[in-house]
Amino acid sequence: MPTRSTSSDISPETNPDAPLSGGWYSTGELARLLRVDPSTLRRWRTAHPRQGPPYIPVSGRIVLYSARDVATWLAERRVTPGFGELMPYTETVPLGVRVAGDIEHRPNRASPYRARVRWFDPVSRRRRSLSEGKGTLDEAEEWISGILKAAEAGIAPDVATMSLAEYGTANMDLALRGLELKTLDPYLAGWRRRVVPALGHFPVRMITNGAVDRTVHGWIADEQSRSTVKNSLAVLVRVMEQAVRDGLITVNPARVTGWQREYKQAEDELDNPRALALRDWPTLLRLAHALVDRSHGHYQGWGEVVVFAAATAARIGEVSGVRVADIDPVN
Repeated sequence: MPTRSTSSDISPETNPDAPLSGGWYSTGELARLLRVDPSTLRRWRTAHPRQGPPYIPVSGRIVLYSARDVATWLAERRVTPGFGELMPYTETVPLGVRVAGDIEHRPNRASPYRARVRWFDPVSRRRRSLSEGKGTLDEAEEWISGILKAAEAGIAPDVATMSLAEYGTANMDLALRGLELKTLDPYLAGWRRRVVPALGHFPVRMITNGAVDRTVHGWIADEQSRSTVKNSLAVLVRVMEQAVRDGLITVNPARVTGWQREYKQAEDELDNPRALALRDWPTLLRLAHALVDRSHGHYQGWGEVVVFAAATAARIGEVSGVRVADIDPVN
């Protein structure tokens, strides 16, 4: 039966480089050694992407950690004072590691071309792979090409294909460093409620300036306030700027301009209500007929309501209160 190392073996105060002897740790035991709550380890295991040291799920309730894996994980996070601030660990492909790609054609599938990359991890001494289905051969080749270019820069394939939501979750603290606490809440609210639903499913490397521009103008069309759009765009800019620093992309696509002019146009329309008016009477009738054609049962009454409201400037409550006897068709 293997023996576990004592907490002094992995204590950074004692000797950060000391290797652990062979052995295994339960979640509770490792939590005590790392001086964290066991719930922290469980949260790391369920995060997207997963965090913390490598682990082995023995069963639905039992998870074990190899002492050697823990030692390697701690060594990767070691910071030597005087050589820069603490940065969250980002998995990278060590220089010199060869990444190989291949494409498999699988007919009768929605995405018949499976693009795959494989590489050997010298730390864990395991062969790792990543694959994704594509609709065409060109798309599969382009995906592999992007992964190989990222690997040449030392970026692991699984990091290079992260979605924006996953990348933001893993790097949000770093992206928002230096902000005042009163600024964090509106930024994070914009991230959760607008950025992630609109762009979170896209891989970071596939987000373009055009996609961001259309997203911002969609927020404006949804009548989001100027400050709401500003905060949502600001947090997106910071996350994408971190992706630039990490080498995932070369240019920040979230730096869009001109969106403030949309609000100026809306303000002008409010100052000049005639800017929203229909051009002439035939245009009004075409609008009323179109409404009738789109309505259930082609109910003619909806068109009459539109014409009546436009001709009298009556509000919908006033229109609904009008009775046939109230209308003089002659005068």
